[in-house]
Amino acid sequence: MQKIDHKINRHVSGLRLSASIACLLNLLSTATQIYFDNSLSDFANRMFPLFFLLFTIGFGACAYYVNEKTYNLCLSVYGLLFVCIAAVNLWLSNYTADIENFIPFPLGRSLDYAFAMPQLLILASATLLRPKITIGLSVLFTLMLFSTILPIINHPKSFWAIGTIALQDEFAMNQPWFIFQCQIFVITAAISILLSWIIEKITTDASSAERTNQQLGRYFSPEIREEIEKLDFKTDTRSGNDQIVAVLFTDIVGFTSICENLKAEEIVELLSEYQKRMVAPIFKNFGTVDKFIGDAVMATFGTPRSRGNDAQNAFECARQMQTAMRQWSKERAEKSLPEIQHRIGIHVGNCIVGNIGSDERIEFSVIGDAVNVASRVCSACKELNTSVLITEDVKLRLSEKIDTEEIRDYTIRGRDESITLHKVII
Repeated sequence: MQKIDHKINRHVSGLRLSASIACLLNLLSTATQIYFDNSLSDFANRMFPLFFLLFTIGFGACAYYVNEKTYNLCLSVYGLLFVCIAAVNLWLSNYTADIENFIPFPLGRSLDYAFAMPQLLILASATLLRPKITIGLSVLFTLMLFSTILPIINHPKSFWAIGTIALQDEFAMNQPWFIFQCQIFVITAAISILLSWIIEKITTDASSAERTNQQLGRYFSPEIREEIEKLDFKTDTRSGNDQIVAVLFTDIVGFTSICENLKAEEIVELLSEYQKRMVAPIFKNFGTVDKFIGDAVMATFGTPRSRGNDAQNAFECARQMQTAMRQWSKERAEKSLPEIQHRIGIHVGNCIVGNIGSDERIEFSVIGDAVNVASRVCSACKELNTSVLITEDVKLRLSEKIDTEEIRDYTIRGRDESITLHKVII
């Protein structure tokens, strides 16, 4: 399965959105520059639409072509376009300020609107979900703003004014409004940077939760996953509880000899199919897949918390596993493939349940004598020539009466104490 890089996906989506907004803004600017004389010179009025059109095409190309592979290239082009916007704006503004005979234009009013475009572009940069880039672009747009307003402020005919004079004289610059615009510009930049950081953090946390949920999905049924989320169960810290757990082991009969006649990819396919068919009954009966060990599957019932009938759930799981194996054998027979058989062993007892491991690798697991006994019971199926074995402790906890063949005083490997086993035909 291909690993999904959620971070680069977020950045790609952010760049596509930001480039689309910048493209739209430049397109609108192109239209207004074509239909209205917004500059102080004929030359600037001819050049501005051309440059805005080029910027529109550039941002549109970034939005269209950006993907995981082209992200860095498109981001570089995106930044370069903004540098070009600032450079062109500075050049044409200085050119206009230097001419002597300009087209009559309300110079003071142009100052009122100088803040609009940089503010919109700063807001658009927040969608990149890259706080550092938003900071850099905020600095760039601030310089671009200065390059626009300084020629106006330094113009020999312009002057500061308040009240009605600021509105009536075309060379009057409205001082209160200018101060207010500066404040809004600073606030806009600060909010954009903060917004970019917050969105990045939220999406990072969401991606982390998604990865955690996917990891939980490998081991827990959907119902148990919901319980874990509601309980805010910590899966990345060491912890442990002593509780009674039903443990089920299953493995394929003669797996080693089966593998001798199969290619590597066929072995992987066989194991994947077997595990898929075993996991379904485990999840259906509120079990947890503790681990896959080669051809063996270890499942627990009653983790992370008991459901009150864990032994019965484990037994019902074994019953459904047998049904699944019979169905699989039928499907394999139709394809002229050899039958696959397996063994099941179930025991219930005290275990330590929790997150176990080092800081580098912590996993939710179950350890204890009950786990060892369940594993040995599964292995005993071969000696006792049966498919399913349960211990006396399991049978006593079942909520149904079942017919079994009792085997008393059976000694399993690794234990001095003998136990009672039951052969079950299901």
